[in-house]
Amino acid sequence: MLFDKFCGIIEKDKSNFFEDFPNLKDDLKYKVKLFHIVEKNKNIEKYIFYDVPDAYQNFFLPFPVIAVEEKDYVILMFDTEENQRGLSGIRKVIYFNNVEIYTTEFKCFELQDFIGYRHHKYALLLNNRIVTNVNVPDKIKTIQSKYIVLTLREIIDLNTPNKFILEERPINGQGKVNSKKIPRSNRRSKFIFLSPGEIKKRYLGYGNQTKTKGTKKPHERRRHQRKYPDDPDRFPNVHGKTIIIPACWVGTQERQVGNT
Repeated sequence: MLFDKFCGIIEKDKSNFFEDFPNLKDDLKYKVKLFHIVEKNKNIEKYIFYDVPDAYQNFFLPFPVIAVEEKDYVILMFDTEENQRGLSGIRKVIYFNNVEIYTTEFKCFELQDFIGYRHHKYALLLNNRIVTNVNVPDKIKTIQSKYIVLTLREIIDLNTPNKFILEERPINGQGKVNSKKIPRSNRRSKFIFLSPGEIKKRYLGYGNQTKTKGTKKPHERRRHQRKYPDDPDRFPNVHGKTIIIPACWVGTQERQVGNT
């Protein structure tokens, strides 16, 4: 995986190439969260940045440091402020495609005072170039910049209140303290964006199973009260009492998210 190869490069690096990322090794050991984009928007390249006013004010990375790995490249994005929110502040980026490493930073700003952009409210500033459309050749000169812009736009679209950040392959910890080795992807959790319906279909078998006699389709049972009869013979410990039954999943093997 490209993320693993990048970690190997950073472990051996003794140059000043990453001087803008003074805590990069520690970030890779303990902070970075590895993301995989499951459902891609085929029209993402047609999107424009001035149609996301809510994102301009409220956008945030799912974690302070994330890595989005694709087939041909991996992109790491870094917050530069604690609890950073909105797109007006600077965020740093690293792009790696198995051949080269490219570092830059980006932010968004309002265009209302710029002549020639009267129909554009917001734009992205990347490599000192104003970007209003994701796929404008004269604005995005390099393939690295294009993929950075596309990845950012995907996160804007997916990191919304109607999506959950789901952790696959959960593990305890990402590495030992003072270890020189940066944990590779096989020791890390992988995160994806899914809607509640997608979670049910992916992990609970909704829409993918044939119901047979005597089986229950997995479904959520809400939190509720249960009152036991005042019968000490049948219920010696709880007779006459009312207890709270927590919310749970009911159905095939009482499935839960993560127990696949």
